[in-house]
Amino acid sequence: MNICGLGDSGGTFAGFENIDDDIRAAADAFTAQLPELEDIVLWGLCDAASAILFYAHSDLRIAGSVLLNPWVRSESGYAKTQLRHYYLSRVFSRALWSKILRGQFRLSESAGSLAGTVKKAASAGPDDGGDNPLADRMAGGLEKFSRPVLLIMSGNDLTAREFDDAAKASQRWRKLIADNRLTRRDLPAADHTFSRRAWRDEVAALTIDWVKNLRG
Repeated sequence: MNICGLGDSGGTFAGFENIDDDIRAAADAFTAQLPELEDIVLWGLCDAASAILFYAHSDLRIAGSVLLNPWVRSESGYAKTQLRHYYLSRVFSRALWSKILRGQFRLSESAGSLAGTVKKAASAGPDDGGDNPLADRMAGGLEKFSRPVLLIMSGNDLTAREFDDAAKASQRWRKLIADNRLTRRDLPAADHTFSRRAWRDEVAALTIDWVKNLRG
């Protein structure tokens, strides 16, 4: 079993929603170079994770998918996530109050930014799971994919929190998250790109162990 990662390459990028042909070409290249290859695991971070969900169900060679901090960005969804997970935590931040006490806090700019975020968050109405077409399309792809999935999520990442918020608001996603074929692992301190060596090592270990279990 080989892991096929979606990374940087030459050529014009058509956008993560339009790279099925590129993923298939990568899988074809693997099988051409390794005729004995039976299964492939796709591994992707952010919009690459989203692209995997669009593609994996269409290729029988894909034995599993590893998704890290999937991208479900919408303007209103991200604004709601900022309000829930950024602005609220800032209220209790020692660094913020230290700035205020030192007279370094720019109230007008911060108030303007907060007002703009509130306006965007309110534009889609209440959380009913119907204001994120991208998340809905991703759910549709996962529903068609019957093989195991490993979901790795960062704790210190608004993209991950937006995915969690969208999943909680969607009946389809709640059902998918609860499915036994999906395994979730969280790295509470990690940022979006797992920028520290310890976080990357943990992601690698989680991936390797999970793939070994697929083979077992």
